[in-house]
Amino acid sequence: MKVRSSTVQSGSTVSAAPWKRSATTAVFMVLLAVLGLSLLAGISVGSTSIAPGIVAQVLAAKLLPHGWIDVHSLREADTVVVWLIRAPRVLVAALVGAGLALAGVQMQGLFKNPLASPDILGTSTGAAFGAVLAIACGLATRSPLYVPLLAFLGALMALGAVYTIAMRPGHIPVATLLLAGMALSALLGAATSLVLSLQFVSYQVAQEILF
Repeated sequence: MKVRSSTVQSGSTVSAAPWKRSATTAVFMVLLAVLGLSLLAGISVGSTSIAPGIVAQVLAAKLLPHGWIDVHSLREADTVVVWLIRAPRVLVAALVGAGLALAGVQMQGLFKNPLASPDILGTSTGAAFGAVLAIACGLATRSPLYVPLLAFLGALMALGAVYTIAMRPGHIPVATLLLAGMALSALLGAATSLVLSLQFVSYQVAQEILF
């Protein structure tokens, strides 16, 4: 009986595997369709509304080989707004969202908790602290690249500090890693508030940091 039951269970598992793969594929296809529609809506909606058909025509004219799409019916203003202004912003927003989702999945896999997020290890507060330092020190006025650069360095240094604190010979306890991340996150949050308080004498700089 045990042999028969194990055989039945293995057969049901094998038969369920293709169904799970097809369901996963269907979910991904639906999500890709939703992403495409969201990108199209993000480019179409704005201070100057542009019809989705025109947006699709402009994108196709820019992405497909020359001559495949008739561009004589397109206005120059619509082409500039779609291709040079809105499309880069929407694409960057999509990439940022994908990066946040990937970071969240990594944290959830590390802590084996679906509620885990990147701020548990202090990376979010480290990035915020680095960005605030770039704005408060005036580096952002020299080049807009200083803000994301210092934010990345702040997140990297915070993550390295957490791992250094939690590291034990031969292994890294997850509980210690979690506590170290929360403690460092609180410390960096306090440091960010301190920088904001010191820069509050300059109203313009404080408003730039806050918003």
